[in-house]
Amino acid sequence: MKTLAIMILFSINAAAANYDIVAVRTAYAAAARHRSGLACFRQILATAPENPVITCYRGAAEMMEARYAVNPIRKLSAFNKGKQMIETGIAADSNNVECRFIRYGIQRNLPAMLSYNHQLRTDSTMIVQRLDTIEDQDLKKRILNFMKQN
Repeated sequence: MKTLAIMILFSINAAAANYDIVAVRTAYAAAARHRSGLACFRQILATAPENPVITCYRGAAEMMEARYAVNPIRKLSAFNKGKQMIETGIAADSNNVECRFIRYGIQRNLPAMLSYNHQLRTDSTMIVQRLDTIEDQDLKKRILNFMKQN
């Protein structure tokens, strides 16, 4: 019985460790372009393990909810929740380029009146300085494409 419990825990941890970050990024990009992609993005995030990058993506999903919400109270609530999640993810791993890139992309596209743009220059500088050290080619390509377009 004890062996079975250990095997189940091991298989759960192995499955969580093998989540597809490329699928998360692709769903994020689709959700940013179209409201219809948000449900898929949330579904993928629901199965991803908790880590600073996923926390930031979950925060981004909340902010997308704010973008698509009609009710102003719901908009503000989702915005604040998403902001808090992104900041929590970055606080957990402040040197993570992907976390900084998520926040940079959000802040770059938000209206200035929301006053969530204070880290734009800091994040941009950090991302550019570390671009050559990024081993994940998918992430590097996405960052380069975003920076060229913006």
